Amino acid sequence: MLTFIGTYGQLQGFGTFAPYLLIIQNGSSICGRIAAGFLADAIGIYNTVIIGSSVIALMFWVWLACTTIPACIVLCVIIGIASGAFISLQGPMATMTAKDMRYGGTMVGQALCKSSFLPY
Repeated sequence: MLTFIGTYGQLQGFGTFAPYLLIIQNGSSICGRIAAGFLADAIGIYNTVIIGSSVIALMFWVWLACTTIPACIVLCVIIGIASGAFISLQGPMATMTAKDMRYGGTMVGQALCKSSFLPY
């Protein structure tokens, strides 16, 4: 989504507003990163990531129907919040996989190393 939202805006004829869609998405990611921590405390880390990933998957289908600027702004805000939850909970999620907390940092390093080779 991050790669193509500006191009999609250009193709839809949004003119000079198209690059701002990416800025809106990244800005709303801040809210998602903060809110995800509170939500993870309440319902659990894995549950929060599942909810965020499900919202992102749903929004990829909704993206097909977005043809106006307000619709794309709402889409970018929702995807930004959901992706912020996923990004902020990568470390805690990897740490929880360690059987011994002394290896928590190693698990985070391995998870980030593996994710650096995968496309987003």
